[in-house]
Amino acid sequence: MRKCKNSRNDLVSQRNAELNMRICHPQSPAQCPRPGVAITDAGTITIGGTVVYPPFNYRWMVHISWFGKVHCGGTILSPRHILTAAHCFKNFPINFIKLVMLIKTGKHNVSATEPPLEQNRTIQSVTIHTAFNPITLDNDIAIITLDSPLQFNNHTHPINLPTDTFEDSRRKIKKGLCKVLGWGATDASSLGQMADVLNEVNINLQRKNCTLKLLSDREKVTDNMFCATALNPNKTYGSLRLDSCFGDSGGPLMCRQGDKWYQYGIVSWGPDSCGEQSGVYVKISNYLDWIKSEISTPGGWGNFSGYSPCSVACGGGTKSRVRVCTDPEPIGNGECPGYSFKTAGGNFVQVEDVECNTNACG
Repeated sequence: MRKCKNSRNDLVSQRNAELNMRICHPQSPAQCPRPGVAITDAGTITIGGTVVYPPFNYRWMVHISWFGKVHCGGTILSPRHILTAAHCFKNFPINFIKLVMLIKTGKHNVSATEPPLEQNRTIQSVTIHTAFNPITLDNDIAIITLDSPLQFNNHTHPINLPTDTFEDSRRKIKKGLCKVLGWGATDASSLGQMADVLNEVNINLQRKNCTLKLLSDREKVTDNMFCATALNPNKTYGSLRLDSCFGDSGGPLMCRQGDKWYQYGIVSWGPDSCGEQSGVYVKISNYLDWIKSEISTPGGWGNFSGYSPCSVACGGGTKSRVRVCTDPEPIGNGECPGYSFKTAGGNFVQVEDVECNTNACG
């Protein structure tokens, strides 16, 4: 920080200052967050359900473990928050959830321990949308708060959320650039058998009516949901479509825009048999304000800088020091108390002025 020079010798003018901020990166293996950036997108997007390669590529993917087995998926919103489906937790008291469920990141093979970057966290709380209907699965969205924060590293980073309405976003998304991830069932004839390794499937957002045979299913689709499916070019399973399935609940439907991935849906429900009709997903764009409000967490002040030189040599001036709200950074609508201003980059800054060189001149 340096004081702005001025011809007027008043304290108000002397408090004008120029602030330069330098980003310092955390010590390895920790990393600054890179939302929605995969390890690589060098390979072409191929049609058909496959094992994710390279392993850990989609670093925001979360394994919600139930006694060590696949329960649901989720995505990282912040070091403390996981986005998932509400139905993954319906009818379970929080004490039971804390006892039997564990949040794991940096995972590929759920049957193996994957050091050094795998992280396990216990659950502090689960916030289910107040309008969630466990029968129709409307508003099937929930946020998990972790007992301790995640460390962002090469296998753990957050996902981006959309900024536009769903219809505006859908018009921008090119066909073939969306995927669903999960450790759920991969064989329609053996729905109880979950995958050991993370799978991905290319899928398309449906622009017209959902491919659902039963009128009762079609009527169940609300404005908070959308459908997605794709024809399977692999004839191994006959006419089966590409689809999410049992065990994939809570995981992301995400689309690539440039070099970043954005999550547009949460795996919610579908007909009893996978691969024959549409899958139905939570429309995340309808919940952006709710998500931001629920995850909002105050930040903490970093250390003060040293004082700037005094603004004058005599006659009474000011010197200033500054600190930034980065320890930790605020989340959502959170802020640091008593901040002086907010930078264009969104950082909360506090400036402290003290008088100096109060001796008379001459």
